[in-house]
Amino acid sequence: MSFPYTPYPITTYPSSPLWQLSPAASNISSGWVPSCTSSNCVPTASWSTGAASSSLTYMFYGWDLALNGTVEGDMKLQVIRNGKEETLNPSGDSLFTVHGLPTDQLLHQNLTITVLEASTGARLTINEARVNASSFGDEIFDHHEWTIASNDGAIQYTGFTQQQAAAGLASPTTYVSSAGGDKMNMQFNGSAITIYGPCGPSSGLMRVKIGTRADETINATKPIQSDDCLLFQSPGLTPDQLYSLEIENISGGTLAINRMEFFRIVTFAGSKGNRRFGNLILDKVEEGAPEDQQLVEDLL
Repeated sequence: MSFPYTPYPITTYPSSPLWQLSPAASNISSGWVPSCTSSNCVPTASWSTGAASSSLTYMFYGWDLALNGTVEGDMKLQVIRNGKEETLNPSGDSLFTVHGLPTDQLLHQNLTITVLEASTGARLTINEARVNASSFGDEIFDHHEWTIASNDGAIQYTGFTQQQAAAGLASPTTYVSSAGGDKMNMQFNGSAITIYGPCGPSSGLMRVKIGTRADETINATKPIQSDDCLLFQSPGLTPDQLYSLEIENISGGTLAINRMEFFRIVTFAGSKGNRRFGNLILDKVEEGAPEDQQLVEDLL
């Protein structure tokens, strides 16, 4: 089915807490093993398993998905997306590709792959997922993208400490919390947001709340330390709202935020050709401000 839309393209890796691989192991005959173990390599590492009953679950918002990887040897796999069984459709580097329906962007989608049977020496390897993520852009619109460092002046922290980020990351600073109740707050407008930071064995539960639009708890714990993880992907958001964003450490594990990436569609042009809703607004949260605020912008 073909239809117009403006996606937020993202690439995610099994190092992200949005992926759950079970069980993690030191040998692929027992479970999932990464292609490398150093914290600066794990962010984009592939993961492999040759063990029956191994499984992966990936949660995302989006229209389309291309899951890249390989199957070597004889394996019987079960693929379930949003509660319905599907089949692998290998093509090039992709094991499984789906072009969703117009309403799929509204779903918090769940893809689960389970190894039902595996012959000796067989191997399933997962490299990455490329997603046309939700943006509420159900037509073809212009759009803008921004990367916001964790030390941006619009961000308010309670209980976090500033640390130097790992080399090579987009933000020079990472803000770290190790106590339950610590929070990060700000306001923004946008069509989608992704949040990045380190994750690993010491990470715990984080809660992300976006106005009245999203309220999710994510288990950021991963078996191997990674310098850079996709911690959160938002659902699609309407660009004419100013949303409050709150990130909370709710378990007392390590919560680290390096940067946020924003995507914003430009909905239409005014009479002089100026684009409406094209600029990104970041601000501190004022006491008593509503969680969602309608924006009024000049169309001329």
